[in-house]
Order: sequence, then structure tokens, then C-alpha cells
Amino acid sequence: MQTEAGERIETHDPSSREALEQAARQGMDDAREGRAQYGQTKRIKRGLALLASGDARGARREFEAVLRTQPHHIDALIDLGAADTQVCDYTQACRVLSHALGLRRQARPGWTNLIQAYLRCSAFGLAEDAVARALEVFPDDTGLISARGDALKGQRRFEQALECLDLAVAREPENPLHRARRADCLVNLNRCREARADYERVPQAMRLAAPVNVGVAWLRTGDPETALTYFEMAIASGIRPAQGWSNKSTALLQTGHWAQAFQALRNAIEIDQRDPDYFFNMAIILLLVGEYAQGFELYEWRLRRGEYSKARAITQAPRWDGRADLAGKTLFIRREQGAGDMVQFIRYLPLLAARGIHPVLESFDMLRPLLQSLEPAPQFVRAGEMPARFDAWIELMSLPHFLGTTLQSIPGPRGADAYLRSDAVRRADWQARLRAVAHADDALQVGFAWQGNPDHTNDFNRSIQNLDTLASLFGVAGVHWHCLQARIAEPDRARLATESTVSLWDGALSDYAETAALIDALDLVISVDTSVVHVAGALARPVWVLLAHAPDWRWLLEREDSPWYPAARLFRQPAYGAWAPVIAQVRASLLARVAQARGAPPPADAEAARAAGADKADGAPDSEAGRPSPARQRAPEAAVHACKVCGGATRLYGVVDFNKSCEERNGIWLPLAGVPIWYRRCEQCRLIFTEAFDDWTPQDFIVNIYNDGYAQVDPDYRIRRPRANAGMVEDMARKLGCARVLDYGAGDGAMARLLRTHGIACEAWDPFGRAGSERPAGRYGLVTCFEVFEHTPKPLATLRDLARYVAADGVVLFSTLTVDELPDHAVQFWYIAPRNGHVTIHTRASLCALFARIGWQVRHLSDGVHMASARPIRLVNDSQTPEQAHFHQP
Repeated sequence: MQTEAGERIETHDPSSREALEQAARQGMDDAREGRAQYGQTKRIKRGLALLASGDARGARREFEAVLRTQPHHIDALIDLGAADTQVCDYTQACRVLSHALGLRRQARPGWTNLIQAYLRCSAFGLAEDAVARALEVFPDDTGLISARGDALKGQRRFEQALECLDLAVAREPENPLHRARRADCLVNLNRCREARADYERVPQAMRLAAPVNVGVAWLRTGDPETALTYFEMAIASGIRPAQGWSNKSTALLQTGHWAQAFQALRNAIEIDQRDPDYFFNMAIILLLVGEYAQGFELYEWRLRRGEYSKARAITQAPRWDGRADLAGKTLFIRREQGAGDMVQFIRYLPLLAARGIHPVLESFDMLRPLLQSLEPAPQFVRAGEMPARFDAWIELMSLPHFLGTTLQSIPGPRGADAYLRSDAVRRADWQARLRAVAHADDALQVGFAWQGNPDHTNDFNRSIQNLDTLASLFGVAGVHWHCLQARIAEPDRARLATESTVSLWDGALSDYAETAALIDALDLVISVDTSVVHVAGALARPVWVLLAHAPDWRWLLEREDSPWYPAARLFRQPAYGAWAPVIAQVRASLLARVAQARGAPPPADAEAARAAGADKADGAPDSEAGRPSPARQRAPEAAVHACKVCGGATRLYGVVDFNKSCEERNGIWLPLAGVPIWYRRCEQCRLIFTEAFDDWTPQDFIVNIYNDGYAQVDPDYRIRRPRANAGMVEDMARKLGCARVLDYGAGDGAMARLLRTHGIACEAWDPFGRAGSERPAGRYGLVTCFEVFEHTPKPLATLRDLARYVAADGVVLFSTLTVDELPDHAVQFWYIAPRNGHVTIHTRASLCALFARIGWQVRHLSDGVHMASARPIRLVNDSQTPEQAHFHQP
């Protein structure tokens, strides 16, 4: 399976191989014109001192001065090549170093500097060639062997690279360069524990030369906090900043900060819009929060990633686009990712068959006997093969996208129904085996797995590393345990041998059909996120899934059930790496299950009671300090998110921190609150809104938004805007001939007080009670409503409440900034600011649709100021039309 958000390993941008080769040839030609020269020692030493101090340009001037009088000076050429490399003039470096080596092939520093220049500019093939030529002169040189490993690593030939680097470290174990290079290679091979051990033995300065790789090593060995520091160093130093942001996103996701992870990925994409990893990782977050339409669309970016680009091209037929009619035709479906993914997504093949399509699925041999139980049974070909004839092809995990999957339309098991079946003969055989080994006739038969594939990049996060973590489960009376892992490490085998209620069956689990038969004979399966879970789910067998704090995308967030597998129950870590509370909760549930099976009352001991509530970390509050729980907005998941104005379909627009304010456009940033606020956008009227505050009371808004700190995020609301608005309203009231004015949403009533001093009878009322607690009586010819509609989470209810105060021929003059031209995913726009209370961001279309709900029309005087009424608006004693009038814009 894919990681939740795959980490990006450090890579380099290649320079032009042709230019470098041409420079090297020119250098060799230069060497043929003379003989090696020496001397001018003082100037050479002065240049080397400048180079050592970091002044590479000053050093170049010294070396070039030598070469003007002695163009074949060996030391000047070699040292100039090193200085050129430092200032990234790689073509010049290759020319002068080739010149030096053409003069004297035995010049060892010349080879070192040439190889380094090639490595620095990512010309790894040329670096490997240079190492080979240098080894002809200096055979068995350890430094050159290490450099060869680096060159091979740059070409992603990691196994070969590791052989060289292992040899170099064995010969010179205290050389930090060899260890740093080997660590980089080990990270790329996902051997991160070994990589981390090497990194820990090199100086910090050397680690900072590759902060992304170092961060990945710490991230994949269970230390995301330290990993974050290295990714932030990469961002701050400019060493692969896009990769730094992407990997920071992964670390944030693993620690449960998925909203910040989403924003970090947006930062990576702003730097590099071409890298498919960043869009793929964005897809993973969207899928994790249940945004399947956008998530599966972006999930197609996986096909541009490295592992897919190496897949054999198919030219016999076109790739299916999901729209072409294939009724009566053959669709070849390529396998993808792991066995669990195959089991999960084969559920889509009956949908194809229902369209009259004949699916042919590429499959692993170990899976085929189980997958053949699907009805109707598809045709199979072995992994790496293709059918002799087919009309189109598609990847298995693209089917959810092309078949329009949403949380409500996931195909597969319903209730007790299964979409795969175990073999009856094998199942009966396993039932007999279980009876033979059970220590009690009424024992609950429970299968378990604590580890997945150790080669999986996310295995450290999703697997339980220490088998002793499960010890309290093995002690539950009335349960017999059956290990469902096909591979068991010898230390774990020895540990399990001490448990009298545990049976090991790895030798008998020859394929997935055998595993399925065993699972079908059990009462319950308890497992971390592995293929075992998917097999149990496909069989509709009860399965308890033990999930990391940042789970794989298919398990979503903050729910105990799964729309993919109705028989599954999810147990989630309350914090990163916190397996103990998970196991405590499982133990309590297991005790209750055993008691239920025996017809006894559930256990009421204190330990079980504590465990039943162990889904929350010790001391974790129920909500943010000083903020009601609705602000801890859950990820958007199964609900249908209709537009609050027109009822149209909406899409996820983006996510920001609760403390994002309008003052960020002026360079004023509040500390992050750590509370994600998701915004959506209507596909019809283009309204942008959040549902995070839908359940808030007026008191919630007063305490958390319109509090003493509000002036910090909106310094103009007390004096400047009321004064500007008062002049506008006075002018409008006189033109309309209104005797009475109501300021609806008046705040503390500042504008109304100003108007009264100018002879305008203006009353004030605010839904939050700041301008007086008594509702006004009667109706008004002019009702003003400044900066209200962006603040209300219930725009229609607010409008209906406002309309009750408008006379039959009255007018509403209101302000709210419209954002018709705002592009998709522009959630960082300054006006989208939850700390200001901006929860509903309108367009002109959404305002027209909103007022149309009560039969009114809207006239837009500007992007920020508008008028609305049930009847045509007439102004008295003024030839100026409303469109020509000047109004203060917020």
C-alpha cells in the first residue's frame, strides 16, 4: 500500500551532459598545447586561503592571475576547478580540471575535484566514468570507491552503490564522508534505522548538507519532531525547499496536524508545480478527510511518479478514460501496489461487468485463488503478463475515480454480505485444526497480526514494533490466539512460544486463499493495517483494526467504522506512537466480547472501565482552551455539503488555521492556533464558506472571535469605518427620504451615534447584543447592514431576520466583499479569515441567489457595496444613479 503522504528523498537537477562533455574535451585540447607548469607558491597559497574562508570568487581571481602568465600551471588549474565548483560554474570547472589531468594524469586532487564537480551538478553518469578512469591510475583507492558509490546512488542504482559504500566504511570506519554517503543510500533503500545510525556518527554540519534525507531517516524511525527540525532547515536554507515543505507535510500528518500538512503541501506546489509527488500527497490528504471526488482526481498524479514511469508501456490499446463505451469489449486491468490494495479494489470489477465489460485482471499468484471467488469471476493473467487481445486498459486503483466514487457510493459488502468467499473445503479443515488446538471448548478464536511488510515505507508508523505491547491481550481468559502473519521474525517466534494460548500457522499459510479460510473459521480478527484486514473485511468477518495516529487514507479520520468494510471496528492512537491506550481499549472490548459469548455480564472492574475510555490521551482536554469544541473542526467526511445559498454541489476549497486574519496582508501574523478550518466552494454560485461554526452560539462568537483581541485583527472597526459609513448612510437616507434608519449588525452602535448627531434618526441592533439587547420595533425605510453577511454561518436565516425590519418600499444598503474572480484553491486570500469571523465569502452571483430566496433583487454598486429591495429603488432630489455614487469600500 501507499504511504499516507510519501516522503520525498533528496534529488538534484541535472546539468547539460553535452555542455560538460564539450568542456572536458576543450580542457584536454588545451593540455596538448603545453607542458605542466609550477611555481608562484605564494599566490596559490593566498588563493587557497580565500577558498578555505568561503571567498571562492576571490580565490578564482588569484588562480586566474597565475594562469594568465602560466596557462598550464597544474595547481592553479586544479584549485580553480574547486573554486568554480563552489560558485556552481560546473562547465568551467570541467574544462580546467580536464586540462590539468591532460597535463598530468597522476594528479590525484584533480580527479577528486572533477568527480566532485560532476556530482555537484548531478552529472552522475559522467562522475561514474571519471571514477573509473581515476581507478585505472589509483586502483583500489578507498576515496574513489566511495565516490563511485555516490555516483551510482545519484543514478538510483542503490544496491550497487551500497556495495561500494559498505566497502569504503569497512576500510575507513571513522571517515564521516563515507558514512554520510552510505546513510543517504540507505534512506533511499528504506533502511532508515541503519541510515540513522550512520547519520548519528557524522558531524551536524555534514547532516545539514542533506537535511531532507536526514529528516526522512528520523521520520521513518519514529521521531517526527526531530524530522520536522531538519525539514525546516531545508526550507530555511534553500536546500531543496520544495522537498522540505513536502516532507514537513508528511511529518505534520503523522503527528495529526493534517490541516497544517495540507498547507505545507500547497507551499511545496507553489515552488514546484511539476513534481507529481506533491500532487499525489495532496490527494492522500483529501482522501483521508473524505473528499473523494477531488482526492481520486489528484490520485491520478501517482502515475507520473518514478515507480510508475518505469512500468512497461502498453501500446496495443488505448488507456480507458472512463467515458468510452466498452460494452462487449475487453478491459485489461493492471495490478497496483500491495495485496491489500488488490483485495480492496477488486470490488469494482462487478460494476464493470454490469456495464457489459469483460475485465481481465493482472494478479499475483498468491492472490489469484482468493480473488477468483469474486462474482462474476473475472479472467486473470499472471503478474507481468497481458492478455493476448484487449480493447482498452486501466490501472486497478484508477477505477474509483473513473467510476465516480464518493463516500456514499462505495461498492462492496453490505451488512453481513461479503464480496469474496473462502474455499469451503479449506475452511472446514481450519475449523478442525482450531478445535484441536483450542485450550477450551468455548474459547473465543481470535486471529492477530502486529506487523506489516517491513519494506513498506510507512511500516514503522503503522506496525507495532515491540510484541510485548500485546502482552495484556494474551492474558485475557477465554481467548485462543492465532497468528495470521506469514513471516515471523525469530525473536518474535521465541516470544510467542512462551504464550500457551497462541498458535502459529505461518508454515501453513501458503497463499491468500489459505489465509482467508483460516480467517473465516475465526470469531474475530485483531490486526494493524495490513492485507489481513482487507481479507477479513472482504469476507465480511468481524475485524478490529489498530490504527496509527495518522492512518492510511482509506481509514479516514475520527470515526470507529469504515465505509469500505462495514464489519470493521477502528481503534485509533490518540497521539503519535501511542499504542498503549489502543491496546487498553481493545482489551476492555475483548473482555466484554468474551463475557457476551459466555452469557455473563460485561466486566465492571476499574481497569476495564479506564480502558473503555482510553481513546483519549492522558490529560487531553475535551476542547481547545477557551474555545468551544465546534472549532475543533473534524475532517469533512460522509455528509453531503450542499451550498448554504443555492443548494448546489460544493467542493473542498482549502484549509487555514483558525488564527488566520485579514491583517496578514499587512504583515501581522498571529501564532497558529492549531485548529484547522476547512472552506468549501459552490460549483454553481461560487460561494465560499466553512461549516466549522455552524453550531456556534452568539456567546461562542463573543468569547472566541469578537473579544478583546478583535481590534488586533480589525483595527478600523471601532472608529474609521463607522465614520466613513456614517457619511455614506446620511447621504443615502436623504436621497431616499427616509425618516428612520436601522443599522443591523451595528457592533457597539458607533455609526448610529454619529448619525444621530447629524439629525438622522438611526437605531442600532446587533445579533450579538453589543448595541443593545432590545430588538427594534417596526419597519424602516433604510436598513444598513455593514459587514454582516461574511460573518454569518447561516446567511438565509440572517437575511430573513433582517428583512422583517424593512418597509414594503424600503432598501437594504449593505457591504460585503465579493470575490467572483478568485481562482480555485486561493484559500490564502486575505479576506478568507476565520479569526475575523469571515465564515461566508460571497460572489455577486451568490448574493443575487440569496436575496432571490425572499423575492428581492440586488444592485451591485461596487465589489464591496450593494443595495437590495423588493421594489425598484428611487432616489429623490438627485440625478445621480446608484451605480455612479461613491461608497466607502471595506
